[in-house]
Amino acid sequence: MKKIFTLLFAITWLFSFAQNADDILKKTEEKFQFELEQLAEKNKRELQGVEINGVYFKDCKVQGKTLIWQYEVPTDWYPFEDGKSNIIANFKRNGSADFYFQNGVSVEYQYYTNNKFRFKFYIKSEEFADFESNLGEFVSIKGHIKSQGVDLKLKVPTNWKIEDGDRPHIVKEFT
Repeated sequence: MKKIFTLLFAITWLFSFAQNADDILKKTEEKFQFELEQLAEKNKRELQGVEINGVYFKDCKVQGKTLIWQYEVPTDWYPFEDGKSNIIANFKRNGSADFYFQNGVSVEYQYYTNNKFRFKFYIKSEEFADFESNLGEFVSIKGHIKSQGVDLKLKVPTNWKIEDGDRPHIVKEFT
């Protein structure tokens, strides 16, 4: 009887711990969402009516984990071909890219003319990472004695080191 009571107590404690962890994560997400919305409101207040070269700030808002910037542009305005890469480079240069990457916040720039949608740049949070990965040649494990019939071929970033696995079922190690 004592063992059953101990087991029930342990299971109950584990379930309550998992529930508490879920509550903590949910509250953390809610707090971050609130702070992101506050950031959008701050930007909106500070930039309302600002004009640069005929482009007017219109709005800043949050949708999920995406910060949306809206601008009113003249009829003769066209986006730069490399506009998205320029925006990413500016975020990296001013140091704000880390915030967006580490917190999983994406950014969208929307452009309107006479309140009609014209164009947008959407930048996923992963694109703010400060590392570039150039892929090298394919690495295949086909026919390797440890592959157990698995035929896998993939390109590995050139700055990764490739070594044979040192465990029974590990074919290659990438570091």
